[in-house]
This record gives sequence, C-alpha cells and structure tokens, in this order.
Amino acid sequence: MSNEAPFSYQLVKALKKHIDVTVVCPLPWFPNIKALSFMTKWYEMAQVPEFHCFDGIDVYYPKYFMLPKISRSIQPKLQNNSSKRLIEKIHKNNAINLVNAQWMYPDGVTAINITRSMKLPTILTALGCDINDEIKYPEQKSMIISAINNASCVTGVSKALVEKMKLLGTQQNCFEYIPNGVDTTGFSPEKYARHELSKKLGLNENEKYLLYVGRLSDEKGISYLLSAILKIKKSGNLTFKTIIVGDGDKYNDVVSYIKENKLDNDIILAGLQPHEKIPMWMSCVDMLVLPSIREGMPNVILEAHAMGLPTIATDVGGIPDMISDGVNGFIIQKQNSDLLADAISNAFSRSWDRDRIRDHVKERTWDKIALEYLRVYNKSM
Repeated sequence: MSNEAPFSYQLVKALKKHIDVTVVCPLPWFPNIKALSFMTKWYEMAQVPEFHCFDGIDVYYPKYFMLPKISRSIQPKLQNNSSKRLIEKIHKNNAINLVNAQWMYPDGVTAINITRSMKLPTILTALGCDINDEIKYPEQKSMIISAINNASCVTGVSKALVEKMKLLGTQQNCFEYIPNGVDTTGFSPEKYARHELSKKLGLNENEKYLLYVGRLSDEKGISYLLSAILKIKKSGNLTFKTIIVGDGDKYNDVVSYIKENKLDNDIILAGLQPHEKIPMWMSCVDMLVLPSIREGMPNVILEAHAMGLPTIATDVGGIPDMISDGVNGFIIQKQNSDLLADAISNAFSRSWDRDRIRDHVKERTWDKIALEYLRVYNKSM
C-alpha cells in the first residue's frame, strides 16, 4: 500500500491516530496464470491478496471483472458487484460511521451507489484526472454529477478542481478544498548527505542537476522537457544534466529522442524508483521540473519544496496553489518548450533561499491535513 499509493497511505496513517480506518481498494481481476506474467501490470494485480493488514490498517482488495477501455462506462456497476457485499459484511461486524471515497470515478460513483442504500454519510474526494478526464465523456459525467448530488460533502485537492466541480451544475452545497500533505520527516534535507549519496547514485556532486519525477506520458509534458533541454544545448548554455525518474508508455520515445539528438551525456534515465528513494535523488539535485499538461495536486512539488528545491512547473491544476513565482520556483504556460527552456536557464542562473522554500510547506504535514478531513467528517455525520 505504501509503495503503490503512498499519499493514500500517509493520509490513512494520520487519520488512524484519531479514528478507526478500514480501506477497501477495488482492483481489476486478472487470471493468476504464470504464462501471463509478461503482462506485468495486470499479473501483479493477480498476486494481490483479498486482505492484508498493513501497519495495523486493514486493507481489502475486492476484485472485479474489467475489459480495459471497453468497460470504462460501466465500471461502477462492475465494482459494485464485488464491493457491495464486502462493505455490508464489514458494516455488520463493526458499524461504519462514514465513507470517504478518494477518486471520483469509478470509485466515488461506486461508493455512492453502495452507501445510499445503507444510509451512510459519504464524502467524495476528487484528485485530478478523475474529474479532468472523466467529465469529457457524457456517461461518466452524468454519473459523477449524480454522485456529487448524493454525497454528504465533496472535497478536492486543488482550488481549481473544486471550482471545476462547482461548475458542473450540481445541487451540492458542500464543497471543501483540502490539499495534499507532505511527509516532512521523510523529505528532510538534514537526513541526506549529498556527498555520500552522489557517489551511491553514480552522480558527480560538483555537477548541477535538474530532476524530473513522474510518468513518461503525454499528459506529463515529457516531450516539452526534452525539446527545452535540446534548445538550451543548441544555445550553448547547457550547464547542467537532467535526471529523469519514472517509466511509462513514452519511455521508448524518450530513449529514441535522446539518441537521435545526441543527448546521451546530458540526460540520465534513472527508471522507476521506489517512493522512499525519491528524497535521495532530490538531495543530489538543484531543482525540480514538472511540465505537465494537466494535473491535480502533484505531491512531488510539495516533496521537492520540503527538500528545499525550487520547482519549474506549468500553470495547470493545483500547481498555482503551490508555487509563488520567483520565491520557490517559476510557473510557466503549458505546452511551450521555449518558455520552459528560458525558465530553466533563468532558474540555474540565480540563487535560491532553500530555507524559505521549505517554510512554504512546513505546516503541510499529513497530520494537519488529516485534521481537515476530520472536520469535514464530523460536520457530515
């Protein structure tokens, strides 16, 4: 749970200090057949047990039938078939007072379908693509609006997300902005020595580094980052190396672009890294870049700020809530590699007050965010 959904884990762990929490995480069913292990993502889901107690947190994984893309519009019904009896059984054994569904579609819609008949107060939480992407489809949009109407309250991790939900024309009056928290203990520069870790990670502590952490996909704007780096190199001002941490469907395209444009010595592909190793990489670099085309509330920015790193990112989703231009980074227009190149060059040419950057997030601990959720829970019961 901590690796696959680190932010959900942090929130649940903080909530558990105050209330009993049980997690239900529906997963697509996949046959547990060794011959199908080449389908890595799906085969790994087949290995997940139906129940697991993680750090004293009961986590259930009801499996449901799903055909990728094809069954998207009926996914709440499919989830309902496997989750309803489980939730009713949990409720019978230990009465549930409230449900908080994190991820609007399909999970939030499923939760409302189940809890409405059980007459349980239900909080829906939107995280980003569950609204930004799904409302583009009429069927999903209709179900999301219905779910919002029937929820006790609705929260969003960014102000932009909350405003977007309000504009859907629902009858809901209770909307709350509750941002994500950050693990200021795990992401603390005092814990890491750049000299030692640079050697361990194969980096030169005297080099300057730009770090990207995220999926290698279109919506993360990875192609604009590559174009910006090439532009800076052609201008003769490439005084740093770029480390790309992550994997995704554009990985092969990224590799090809690097080879075709002779950027092999300028870009380091570190691959997918466990979440607990991200602060190690952050301790060895000078700044973070996130050129996303769409976002919710990207925690990697909060984590970078907790490490004292300035961030260059686009003006999408909750990012404007996180960056004060010129103080803890720069905000630029999305899908513009020229502006991105200029912002990166500008950022490397100036000095940054790392303590001031850390001050921006020192109060954003998961314990304090949990108290915000508890406030909404209490007023909804």
